[in-house]
Amino acid sequence: MSFTKPQGLFAKPPLLVRLTLFISASAVACSICFSQTKPTIKVACIGDSITFGHGIKDREMTYPAQLQKLLGEGYEVQNFGNSGRGILKKSMRGKEKRAFISMKEHQEALAFEPDIVISNLGINDLMDFEKFGDDFVQDYIELLTAYQSLDSKPRLIVWTPLAPLFEGHAFFEDVRIKEINRAIAKVARKMEIESIDLESALKQRASLFPDKIHPNAEGAAVIAKATAEFLAQEE
Repeated sequence: MSFTKPQGLFAKPPLLVRLTLFISASAVACSICFSQTKPTIKVACIGDSITFGHGIKDREMTYPAQLQKLLGEGYEVQNFGNSGRGILKKSMRGKEKRAFISMKEHQEALAFEPDIVISNLGINDLMDFEKFGDDFVQDYIELLTAYQSLDSKPRLIVWTPLAPLFEGHAFFEDVRIKEINRAIAKVARKMEIESIDLESALKQRASLFPDKIHPNAEGAAVIAKATAEFLAQEE
């Protein structure tokens, strides 16, 4: 008895054809996989010593680092904090300019091409607010416009009211703090950008601010949690 190879519909295609079909199917599957993968959302945290993490020895416990842990793998959070920085372009810190716009961290944050910019600036402008306070709104708008003009068209978020100062600090209950917060709120309205209230999240947490102005690692965790929740609500 002899057998013949099946022909027609049930015939096994040649090896080369099968390999071609397998490669094509794999390519389609991979393309679908990549198309379904969301791009990483880049978050730039710009600001002063609170953003930098002054007094926090473990750099993995600064607020931007803890925010990264909360947001997870779909995000890349970078810390562009620089201690002592502010908004006012005419303000000086010793022999150097105080304004964040003059710092290398500003240029690095721009080069990062962020999708979200979170700005914590203003408290250090207390030093020269009486002299140059009239420039505050325009100087802040100039800084934020640099980010708004990026190709990434980032979502802009400013802190206001700012994190509080506590009793025992030289500027505790200084009336200029309210003026600065009002000025920041004005910037947010003019630019139609978002603002996050960190004062409410922190005002009952004096124990987390050893020097009455800078949060410790636990205080940074409160900031990170409030920020993560804010981002989740507004997505």
